[in-house]
Amino acid sequence: MFKPRLNLKDKKAQSTVLLLIFEHNNKRIRYSTGISVPTKHWNKKTMFLRENREFSDAQKINTEIKRIKDTASDANEYYTKMGVEPTVFQIKEKYIEFLSNPKKQASASVFWDYFDEFVKYQESKLNKRAIIDYDKALRKHLKATEVSSEIPLSFNALKLNGGFIQKLEHYLFYVATNSKGEKGFALNSVGKQMKNLKSFLNWCFKNGYSDVFNMSHIVTYQEEVDDIYLNLKELELIENLILETEEEEKARDLFLFGCETGLRFSDLRRLKPHHISGKYLNIVQVKTEEKLTVVLSSKARKIRDKYNSSLPNYEENELTNFNTLIRGICEKAKINEMVLCKQKLKGKIVESHYKKFELVTSHTCRRTLCTNLFLKKYPIKLIMAISGHKSVKSFMIYLKLNNDEIMEMYEEELAA
Repeated sequence: MFKPRLNLKDKKAQSTVLLLIFEHNNKRIRYSTGISVPTKHWNKKTMFLRENREFSDAQKINTEIKRIKDTASDANEYYTKMGVEPTVFQIKEKYIEFLSNPKKQASASVFWDYFDEFVKYQESKLNKRAIIDYDKALRKHLKATEVSSEIPLSFNALKLNGGFIQKLEHYLFYVATNSKGEKGFALNSVGKQMKNLKSFLNWCFKNGYSDVFNMSHIVTYQEEVDDIYLNLKELELIENLILETEEEEKARDLFLFGCETGLRFSDLRRLKPHHISGKYLNIVQVKTEEKLTVVLSSKARKIRDKYNSSLPNYEENELTNFNTLIRGICEKAKINEMVLCKQKLKGKIVESHYKKFELVTSHTCRRTLCTNLFLKKYPIKLIMAISGHKSVKSFMIYLKLNNDEIMEMYEEELAA
């Protein structure tokens, strides 16, 4: 494996020229970088200068050293892309070419070619949501950071010492425009972009497009947000509501069916008669690609019978419209309890108050099912089997109970 190295030309001199060592297939070439550095500040292990007050130019020179190392790696990557085993002389010549013409180096980078291929791979899996996440969101954020940081995207740029991830984090936390039109994403939104980036890189590793490197510096931030669930009384208010349009009625019924089955919108929206057999619902989940079997409750069977097992269907791009309808229905049902939400934005905890109906989405179905069954003292493992959760840790995030509800739930046991 080719790895560029930097050595001092004269270790005994006070100041000496840095040599770039090209070593590949047992062949070795030394090439002068033209950079002179003070010997005592050189770190042989990191191949960078130690940055301290005594030598103020260290940071500036380190930036140039990083450019040299990255260019050498990109020169080798150029041949790897073509499936060619280069000689050490070819790598050196390509390095000189790239160093004198950075634009050519950037165009030769295969990063975006691989990214396009990855999007097509997701598209072949009919994963429309993933296409939006990767092709639209992640691509946009990576491109914006590439421009603002002036760091051409490559696999080397994404490594720990590449500098790009730090710039990407800053962009997402402070510059990117969020859904409210404000600057800066919430912690979980930043975490989602980092998670998607790691998914792309893992795909590249798997396909041999890049050598595997440590991704511990790409942090998938996550915090428990104050999402809500609907209690049995609130579900009854929604169920008994007299609605004005057929569109509202269909959205309401499908939402209540979701609260009885815990299905994600990606599965709930596409239910067909063949998914339902008697008291059972069987479906292969879009997200996990695993089969899920749910025993339908009496309320779920009532909705099933109303539509003769042909429940209302929605296109995947209709999620926003569905959520808007559901929030409007919950507002009509007067689900107006004030809810305090805490979220980390730009490193600070921000508190906001909302009326409960304003926070309802299709995902409320899963939290509602899990929490209400837990309050009825169903075994956790049984609830997980119904919801499709694989770990207790991920399941517990779905339980949205305050202290009063927990105390009331176990009042008799605690008072015994």
